[in-house]
Amino acid sequence: MLHATFLLAKHAVSPMDLVAVDTCAGRRLYSFLSVAWGIIADVDVESERFRSLGNGRFTVGAVVRIVG
Repeated sequence: MLHATFLLAKHAVSPMDLVAVDTCAGRRLYSFLSVAWGIIADVDVESERFRSLGNGRFTVGAVVRIVG
């Protein structure tokens, strides 16, 4: 909290990338974190069912996620 207050008082401004994501439900969401990192986390979690494939499970999981 102290650090955030200091930054506000100092008015240190830095540029940041914003991403607008339009969902299938017609909502528009804004994010300042990369959407690409989200798919990596999803593939990691969802590829558990392919654990018997070893490291190849990430490739199979990514293909399944992207196609789906």
